[in-house]
Amino acid sequence: MTTVPEILYEDSEVAVVFKPTGMLTEGSSSHGEASLEAWAMGHWDERARCCHRLDRATSGAILIRKTRRWNAELAEIFAKRRIRKTYWALVEGVWPNTVTSIKTPIAASSSPKGRQEISEAGRPAHTTVRVLGSWPEGEISWLQLILKTGRTHQARVHCASVGCPILGDVDYGAKPHPAFFGLHAQELRFTHPATGKSLQVAAPPPESWQTTLAAMDSPK
Repeated sequence: MTTVPEILYEDSEVAVVFKPTGMLTEGSSSHGEASLEAWAMGHWDERARCCHRLDRATSGAILIRKTRRWNAELAEIFAKRRIRKTYWALVEGVWPNTVTSIKTPIAASSSPKGRQEISEAGRPAHTTVRVLGSWPEGEISWLQLILKTGRTHQARVHCASVGCPILGDVDYGAKPHPAFFGLHAQELRFTHPATGKSLQVAAPPPESWQTTLAAMDSPK
């Protein structure tokens, strides 16, 4: 299993880096664990910053700015949703073929702290879904998720709301799955702030996914 970040794309201004599962995007834990942002600052210099976050358990592609030159432009890409974030998810059960789009608002849950929930009082959230495969026994579905909005735990909450929680996501109703979490930031697509050209960078799934994906049947 990859336990250190890997550079997927790099130029003089930005980089896209693979964040391993279990690594913080930024900040530090009470145990002094290194974050991806701390790694980036050590690899390049103190100007390097992560432009967005992934949950600790989620692996995949993170956009990093290497300089301060395009701060405003990069912030605008996210604020105006001009970046396409594609995820792969392995979820429990058979995903309903009729569910290809989820538009349900999400809000912070009062209990337990840190979790999110579907709530009419929440902020709008939109996820599109495509089934990529399923286990012959129907125990697991492989999904492509495109997050049209960027709410906290959006993919996790939306999958759980359909009755198919992400594998290993015990916070949202899944069975325990040691050393495995079924959410991966598979691709980023955006316009480069310096060149104006479209940039598309894909992150291969973790090695721990390979056996499961190899056993998948294509959707009928």
